[in-house]
Amino acid sequence: MLGVGMTFLLVALAWVLFRAPDLATAWHLYLSLLQTWLPVFPEGDVVEAMLALSPSAVWLWLLAGLLVVWGLPNAARFMRYDPVPNASVTHMPGLAVGLVCGVLLWCALKWLLTAPTGDFLYFNF
Repeated sequence: MLGVGMTFLLVALAWVLFRAPDLATAWHLYLSLLQTWLPVFPEGDVVEAMLALSPSAVWLWLLAGLLVVWGLPNAARFMRYDPVPNASVTHMPGLAVGLVCGVLLWCALKWLLTAPTGDFLYFNF
């Protein structure tokens, strides 16, 4: 369990380097993570603006993310996948699951298509 927590922490900290436009900004974000009284990007996107409202919001977002990652089933468990070759499907999700997945797909595509375009991540290096 300690290894999983350390991996999550290191990956979360590495995301800052890929998201920040330069190293000074990344350093400011790292300091903001450690010292909650430093301001976080007033010109940032919606998520950063919501996190800047209060330090407790950061913990709520982290808790919500951890609950999603560790609490929800993965796709194989959700579909009750059986690794036996040529086995018939024994479980099909219902209409409610299909509607929820459709709404989530629509929201993701709408957000993707209305988000401002940016350079490809690796063009920054």
